[in-house]
Amino acid sequence: MALTSIGSILKKIASERNWEERLRVYSVWDCWDEVVGSVIARQAQPKSFKQGCLWVGVSDPMWMHHLQMSKEIIRDNLNTKLGSLLIKDIRFTLSAPGPHKDVASQENSTGPDRK
Repeated sequence: MALTSIGSILKKIASERNWEERLRVYSVWDCWDEVVGSVIARQAQPKSFKQGCLWVGVSDPMWMHHLQMSKEIIRDNLNTKLGSLLIKDIRFTLSAPGPHKDVASQENSTGPDRK
């Protein structure tokens, strides 16, 4: 009986269950700040992904307009970072973008001014 490595078994299972694509989708959230920059990331954050469309929550109409004009560049840069043409379109919706990574890390810090 031939032995098969755990890595190759996991890779086969991930491929059969389409986990690789799901992991790429989830990595959009991880690389968003890097791709769009911290200024935009404070105003807009990915909210959901469905059938090739990335939905992004934006803080106000002015930012939404700016991002709408830049969406092809953002899409292309995200797809390059992900290594696939996963994102076909980006749509924007007005909503609170959620805490930026900088804010979240400050809230979780235990510096001298934290109790």
